[in-house]
Amino acid sequence: MRNPLKLTFLMMCLVQLCQAQVYFLNGDAVAAGDDCYALTSELNYQNGTVWYGDQVDLLQPFAIQFKMNLGALDGTGADGICFVLQTVGTSAIGINGGGMGYLNFGTSLGIEFDTWQNGEYDDPGYDHIAIERNGDIDHNSSNNIAGPVQADVFDQNIEDGEDHVVRIEWEPSLQRIRVYFDCVFRLQGDVDIVNTIFGGNSLVYWGFTAATGGAFNNQSVCLQPNILNVGSEIVICQGMQPTLGVGSSIDGQYTWTPPDYLSDPSAATPVTSTPSDITYTVTYVDLCGDSIAQDIFVNVETLAVTGTPQDILNCDNEQIVVVMESNIPLQTAFEVTDANGVIVAQNANITTWLATEPGEYQITASIDNMCTSEATVTVEADFAQLQLDAGEEIQLDCNTPSAFTAASSDGVGVTYNWLQNGLALSNDNTLQLPIATAGTYLLTAVHPTSACWSIDTLLVTADFQDPSVVIPAQDTLTCLNPSVEISNVIVNAAHAYNVSWTHEMAASIEGPNTLTPQVSEPGFYQVEVVDVSNGCSQVASIEVLADDLEPIQADRLRFPNVISPNQDGQNAVWRVFLIDDAELTQEAIFKDYELIIRDRWGKEVATCTSPSQFWNASEVSEGVFFYTLTYTLLCGDGEPTQVEGYVHVMR
Repeated sequence: MRNPLKLTFLMMCLVQLCQAQVYFLNGDAVAAGDDCYALTSELNYQNGTVWYGDQVDLLQPFAIQFKMNLGALDGTGADGICFVLQTVGTSAIGINGGGMGYLNFGTSLGIEFDTWQNGEYDDPGYDHIAIERNGDIDHNSSNNIAGPVQADVFDQNIEDGEDHVVRIEWEPSLQRIRVYFDCVFRLQGDVDIVNTIFGGNSLVYWGFTAATGGAFNNQSVCLQPNILNVGSEIVICQGMQPTLGVGSSIDGQYTWTPPDYLSDPSAATPVTSTPSDITYTVTYVDLCGDSIAQDIFVNVETLAVTGTPQDILNCDNEQIVVVMESNIPLQTAFEVTDANGVIVAQNANITTWLATEPGEYQITASIDNMCTSEATVTVEADFAQLQLDAGEEIQLDCNTPSAFTAASSDGVGVTYNWLQNGLALSNDNTLQLPIATAGTYLLTAVHPTSACWSIDTLLVTADFQDPSVVIPAQDTLTCLNPSVEISNVIVNAAHAYNVSWTHEMAASIEGPNTLTPQVSEPGFYQVEVVDVSNGCSQVASIEVLADDLEPIQADRLRFPNVISPNQDGQNAVWRVFLIDDAELTQEAIFKDYELIIRDRWGKEVATCTSPSQFWNASEVSEGVFFYTLTYTLLCGDGEPTQVEGYVHVMR
C-alpha cells in the first residue's frame, strides 16, 4: 500500500487559538500514522468517516488548503471522498456505495470529489466536484448548490494515485464558498450556510466521508498538528501564552520575526509569552509552491465584561435575555450570581442567560483562569395590575328583564373586554355592559405598561318562572243557589304570590287576594296570580254558568201507574216526569222528596227520600201497589205538596 499523503488545512479564523487536535474515526476508517487516516481500502462496500473533535464557527472566514489521494484504480475504482460540515456529532456515519458515505446524511453541507458515474444522480462521465446539502447527491435536486464540474481542469481522471492539492475558502460576509483543485479555481457556491442549512447554528463539526460499493479504491487523508491556526490576529488577556500557527509548508520551513517572547522562531507552532501588543511575521512556502508572508497581530487586552438586559420583566416577558459580552473574543467562562450570592447561571462559554426575577446580579467572566472581570447588571420588572370591579351580582326577572353592569376600574385609556360563559362579546370595550341573559361574565383588561391581565367576575342569574293556575269547572247558579264559591283553584308558584279577580262585566267580586271568591253573576271570571319575588304572572279564567229554570207548576207533573221491571230496559222504575220535558231529572224538579210504597193491605214495602232515588219494585211480586209522594218543587212556590195514587207492577 502506498504511503498516505498529508492533508493540510489553512483555517483563517480571526481569533481561535491552536490546540492539540483530536480525531474520531467511524466505520472502516483506520489510523495510518502521522495523523493520516485511510477512509476505505480496496474492498467492496466500505464506509468510513473521520471527524475533528472541536467545532468550527461559520461566522468567521476560513481557508482550507490540503492534499487528497483518491486511489489508483481508474475505470474500476470508486466511489470518492466528501468534505462535510455537519451538526450530528463526531460519531456520524452514512451508508456505503455511490453516495460516498454522504448520502442521506441529514442537515449538512458536503463538497464531493466523485470518482464514479451514477446515472441515477445525473453524474457526468468525468471525475467531478459538486457542492450539495443535506446528504442529497442528486445533481438535478434543489439541494445541489453548485456543479458538477470536472475536478482536474486538465484531466478527466483523478484516480491516478497522485496527491492533489485542494483549497476550500469560506467568506461569511459574502456568503460564498469556493473550491480549488491542484491550485486552480474550479467551483463556487453562493449560499447562507448558517441560516439556510443549519437553522442559525454557526458551530458545526467538520471532517470527511468516503465509501465503496461494487467497485473500490484506496481513499485516504492526512491531517497535520497545526490543522487549526490562529489566523491574522489573536486577542488575549495578560498572562496567557497562546500557540501561533499558520498554513502548511511544502518543506516544513518557517521563519518568525521578531523572535521576541517566542519559544522557537523556526517552529510551525511557536508559543508566545508577550506581555503587550506585538505583530509577528512568518514566511514559508505553501503546498502550491507560493511564498507566503503572513502577519499575526497579538493583541493583549485587559478583560472587561458587560451585561445588558434586552427588556424588562413583565407579564409578557416572564423571562428576559441578558446578553453578556467581553472585549476579548476567546472562550470565556461566565458566572452569574444574585444579591444573595446564589449562582443562577454558569457555563464555560455562555453569552446570554435568562433572568426570571428582578434585582441586581453580578457577572464574573474568566479566561483560562488567567484573567477575570466583574460587572453588575440590574434586571427591572413591571408587574402592575389594574383594579377591576365587575359590579354587584345581578338577577334578571319579570320585574327587571334587562340591566346594565356597574363595573369600575382605575385604568385610563384601557381597553376592556367582556366574556360570557367563555365567549367574547361583540359589544365590549365598555364598563357599562347591557345584560339580557344569565351567565358568568368576565371583565378583563390589560395594564398598558406591564401587559398584566386583570380579571373580575360578575354572576348574572335569571328567574322568569311563571306561576301556574288551574281552575276546574264550577257550580252553576240556580234559583236555588243564587251565589256560589269558586273553589278548587290550584296554584303552583316558586314564591309567595298575590291573587286578583276580575269579571267580564266588571261586577264587584267578593274576597280580594283569595282563591275562593263568592260570585253571584254568571259569565267569565279571570284570575291573575303574581309572584311576589320575581314579578312573573299567570292568568286563567273560568265561566260560571246560570240555570235560568222557569218555576215548575204542579199540573206539569206526571206520576206513572204502571212499571215493568222485566229486564228489557224500559219503564223499569217509578219516577216522576214532566209532561212537556220527560228527560228532565227528578233532581232538577224537586228540592224535597219522599216516596212511600204500600201493598194493598197498607203494608209499607219501600221508601225513597231523595229525588235521585227510584223505586224498582225489586222486593215485590206483580200486583197493584199504592204510593204517597210528599215533595217541594225546586223552583216552585216553596210549599210542600202530597199526592197519592196506585201503580201496577207487571213482570
